[in-house]
Amino acid sequence: MNEFRYDLLRDEWVIIAPNRLHRPDMFYEIKEKKAKTCPFCRGNENFSEKDILRFGNPWVLRVVPNKFRSLAIENPYFFNDNKIGSYGAHEIVIDTYRHIKFFDFEKSEFVNLFKALKIRYNDLRKDNKLKHFICFKNEGIKAGATQSHPHTQILALPFIPIQIEKNLLKYKAYFDNHKKTIFEEYIKKENLIVFENSEFIALLPKASKFAFEIRIIKKNNFFDFDENNLAEVFEYLKITKKILGEIDFNLIFNFAPFEDARYFHFNIEFIPRLFNIAGGELSGIYTNVVAPEIAKKAFDDFGS
Repeated sequence: MNEFRYDLLRDEWVIIAPNRLHRPDMFYEIKEKKAKTCPFCRGNENFSEKDILRFGNPWVLRVVPNKFRSLAIENPYFFNDNKIGSYGAHEIVIDTYRHIKFFDFEKSEFVNLFKALKIRYNDLRKDNKLKHFICFKNEGIKAGATQSHPHTQILALPFIPIQIEKNLLKYKAYFDNHKKTIFEEYIKKENLIVFENSEFIALLPKASKFAFEIRIIKKNNFFDFDENNLAEVFEYLKITKKILGEIDFNLIFNFAPFEDARYFHFNIEFIPRLFNIAGGELSGIYTNVVAPEIAKKAFDDFGS
């Protein structure tokens, strides 16, 4: 049966509507154009700018400025009524020298990526002009990727985006009123857990916006985390290839803002791009055609 469900963390409603799964416009195909030379493969370092960070010799991971960056430390820093200077950072993490899919990573490659993200977060937060750290991965053309080599993007902004700031204010108010984080309450209420270790929990949100969406949440509000524990989560999530096959997806790393944020838990959103996004979603209400309870059964079946 279709129903509205409320998401505590996003503070919004979602329609769970399995009856819409078989609409003829649910799926779409896009043909990917393959570049003759991959600018991110080992040996093609001349296609990118000077390294910000490098692991290994020969390298196994590099961080470089985005060649087509929208923000830069060299850009002006100013605020007025309706304009903000484009001061900030826009970086590319070349996750691995291997030209492979994300879920074909070895555990060491996951560890390297997560270690690099922490290093860049801790370095960029030293700049007092920067207020927020955005980090995401697009894999596949449906998810917005323009390069097939595995890479992750980082943006450091001189302000906190409005919707994110609203959520942070809500999280802080909850923490002040209840003496615990809203994430603790959320974890207690959500029971569609697919994986758990000592530090992280991976679950299917009951109010998922997207089919097979997964939310990975650090259990406590200390920012630092063990890269091996997080890599363990993604080693398990390789099971998604068995369930869904090769899919395009977005991975959003939600880091705490560059301030004391005891009310916040580091978390990650895994968003498969299986179906179209249409006018209803763009108008503000998402419809998920695969109930998360059905998705949970798929994980149970393939994981057993």
